[in-house]
Amino acid sequence: MILLLYAVTVCVGSFLVFLLQPMVGKAILPLYGGTPAIWNSCMLFFQAVLLAGYAYAHFATSKLKLSRQAAIHLCLLLTAFLVLPVSIRADAVPPSTVSPPLFLLARLLPAVGLPFFLVASTAPMLQKWFMATGHPQGRDPYFLYAASNVGSLAALIAYPLLFEPLMALSMQSLSWVLVYGLFLLLMGLCAWFLWRGSCDRGAGEAVEYEQIAGDPPKLRRRLYWLFAAFVPSSLMLGATVHITTSVAVMPLFWVLPLALYLLTFIITFSRKPLLRHAWMTRLMPLVVLPCGAMIFVKINELEWFVLPIHLLLFFVVAMVCHGELVRTRPSGAYLTEFYFWMAAGGVLGGLFNAIVAPLAFNRVLEYPLVLVVACLFLPERRQWKKGFKWLDAALPAALLVLAGGTYLLLNGFDMGGSRLAFILVFGVPAVLAFCLHERPVAFALSLLVVLGAVGYFSEFRGGRVLHVSRNFFGVKRVMVDSRGSMHTLTHGATVHGSQFIQPEKRKEPTSYYHRSGPVGDLFIALSEREKEKRVAVIGLGAGAVASYAEPDLQFTFYEIDPQVEEIARDTRFFDYLSLPDGQCEVVIGDGRLAIEKAPAESFDMILLDAFSSGTIPVHLLTKEAVQSYLAKLAPGGLLAFHISNHFVNLIPALSAIASELGLRLLEREDQYAFYGKEAAHYAVMLPSTSHFQFLEQHPVWASVSSAETTRVWTDEYSNLAGLMKW
Repeated sequence: MILLLYAVTVCVGSFLVFLLQPMVGKAILPLYGGTPAIWNSCMLFFQAVLLAGYAYAHFATSKLKLSRQAAIHLCLLLTAFLVLPVSIRADAVPPSTVSPPLFLLARLLPAVGLPFFLVASTAPMLQKWFMATGHPQGRDPYFLYAASNVGSLAALIAYPLLFEPLMALSMQSLSWVLVYGLFLLLMGLCAWFLWRGSCDRGAGEAVEYEQIAGDPPKLRRRLYWLFAAFVPSSLMLGATVHITTSVAVMPLFWVLPLALYLLTFIITFSRKPLLRHAWMTRLMPLVVLPCGAMIFVKINELEWFVLPIHLLLFFVVAMVCHGELVRTRPSGAYLTEFYFWMAAGGVLGGLFNAIVAPLAFNRVLEYPLVLVVACLFLPERRQWKKGFKWLDAALPAALLVLAGGTYLLLNGFDMGGSRLAFILVFGVPAVLAFCLHERPVAFALSLLVVLGAVGYFSEFRGGRVLHVSRNFFGVKRVMVDSRGSMHTLTHGATVHGSQFIQPEKRKEPTSYYHRSGPVGDLFIALSEREKEKRVAVIGLGAGAVASYAEPDLQFTFYEIDPQVEEIARDTRFFDYLSLPDGQCEVVIGDGRLAIEKAPAESFDMILLDAFSSGTIPVHLLTKEAVQSYLAKLAPGGLLAFHISNHFVNLIPALSAIASELGLRLLEREDQYAFYGKEAAHYAVMLPSTSHFQFLEQHPVWASVSSAETTRVWTDEYSNLAGLMKW
């Protein structure tokens, strides 16, 4: 009975912890335009509060009597109702002078800090209480940590499958409060059994932990726990950002790596693990070499095939690191300290990925670098003879010379970008690196050489990199293609505009904005209006839309990332904004929030061309957002959406909103592509009084019927996963 009660309570508490995380992450996404880095900042907050909770649990169970622990903790749990239900408003404009992660942390702390802190502290505290009940299995309560992660995993599965598609955010928050009430009741029962057990033992307040303590852990062992927890935490965030940058920022792709993270805890901390630690250490070298190379492969080349590769890579490495935590765990007397160091490692991973890496690297290097560090946790199955330790560094150095020399030789014969070059520069060193997998240091350094070689090869294969910059919103690259005739701006794997280098072609719109594509049609239709025209574009990119400038046409671009404006205005790369015709203004800020400051009925056309990862941020596509855009349109104006995407079909969502607001929806999917032009998909919402006869009568623009099966997206509800092109 007692065992079941404690297991269920731990499970429910962890369910609350990991149900709150994606719910809060989704609520706060609009603050910075839905950028993938928001999840890293949220995870840093949750990891930091978790660490505080574990520190509180360690202090309470070490310094306070059991009866006082239980009384204080129950009183604190009751006080959390003062800030419930959780509510986060995402309508404030973030100040430009404050670091985005710090601003997010400041918003999260008063909203969810107290309830998350209290629930997060429960797992280690209950395990310590369980030891004190005198139950036969209380001497080694670590199995309850596996139960804790079962609850966490259940929450992560339930959120994208049940909570997100069926409930608005306000209803999700209310449901969390109801489960919290159940949790409080279970905690009261656990405390009652604890008090009753203490009374039954008479003067003995609890089992003396020191009787089963053993020697206290040394500093070296504590640091080992710290870094064994740091590596999976950092890799989880790196894999999440890599996936969401290429596909879409939504809870489903937050949940997948986090669910695997928890699954590794469940497996490794169980009494009889399904996957043995020795198996995973044997498997890891076979996985990290080929899968690690996929970090540098653009996801749109292999589409969905790349997702399981990154998840497999993360799962195997996390299994090895968490297996090392289990292997080196202390006795139950030092349980709360052990969890504290684990939580500290998690915070260290969050700090590294969310704060340090964007400042230290202009590329996403934290993911492969931490993968290299992970190899140091492999067991050393074969040692060098005395005096030969220098080979740990010498052999990887020789591998570097081999890879670099091979590439330079092939490049001299103009074969640097060929498949043969890839095989020789990556394949041969990878095989040689695998031969060193029984020596962790040599293998880790060899992996660094291999990943560096394939990263260099991949970056320069499609042309020459002219500029790289990175901030909270991601990595931006400007490249000149292999023909030497076009500059292209990319963010992750997404093209954000290009321009011909030749002076006579520089005014020609390219990529998704070609004159023969949907955007060309939009500006032909706009030319039907004889008065001076104003166009708002949410999303700047390289500024290619400005190539349609005319003397009577004024552009206002809304861009959330200041670095994008700097690149677009740098005439070494792009000069669309400097073309003589027309007027171009750039407003920095989230497009939806910034355009609300414009006068009513001030634009003849609003074009949503903002892409975070591979799709438009969801908060720009809700019914309330569309209503705010319509308020800024002049009578008979046009609202257009750039929805080109490999992974998501946004037409049903737009159709449902158009039907709800009494608008007509037209779409054009142009699949015709050639050098300088990309296939493009656009949709247009037209009011009943529209004057754009060109679009309505053009055969390539198809009318879209109402999507009755799709629920209207609002600021409270959206379900991007339901529109994925599986």
